[in-house]
Amino acid sequence: TALELLASVDSVEALERAEQIRATQPAERLRAGVAEVFIQLGGPEKRPYLRETLLALDPNWAGGLAYTYFDYLERLGDGYVLEELQQFEDRLGVLLERDIMKYIVRGRLRKLRKDYEKKLERAAAKEEQATAEQILLQLEQLLSR
Repeated sequence: TALELLASVDSVEALERAEQIRATQPAERLRAGVAEVFIQLGGPEKRPYLRETLLALDPNWAGGLAYTYFDYLERLGDGYVLEELQQFEDRLGVLLERDIMKYIVRGRLRKLRKDYEKKLERAAAKEEQATAEQILLQLEQLLSR
């Protein structure tokens, strides 16, 4: 909680502290806190750690992370969303096999679909439209599973 609060006050310090804590291979609660800071403030280099953490944590801790992980990807950009969805089965597909997690993840994928349907409607450039269409196609494939 302190780490997440620090992130709202001093992002540089929060990232440094999160890295220090991560290096100690912390217990689940701290690992979840580190992941939340990385989701809020981290760049693309944090993706492997975040995926690993999502898969390793107990569903009680991982549920919120699974939901906000897609906010993180959206913040990074459409290319990151598309790449993650295209490789979802290999990277995070096991989450859909866990009882609680499958509902959380599928719910977030449905929200992502709505976000990209709206984005497609507003897209001005053909490249933006094409990316949004690709993302929607990937989402449909995942959600039909």
